[in-house]
Amino acid sequence: MNKEALLLMLFSIAFLWGGFVLALIHLYRHPDDDDAD
Repeated sequence: MNKEALLLMLFSIAFLWGGFVLALIHLYRHPDDDDAD
């Protein structure tokens, strides 16, 4: 792979995993309490 493709791949992976981690942190800090009556 050339340099541009490798950088784009790394950026895409970091973007996706970063969003996943941020979503997990948000769910951990604000859990859904749908079961509460």
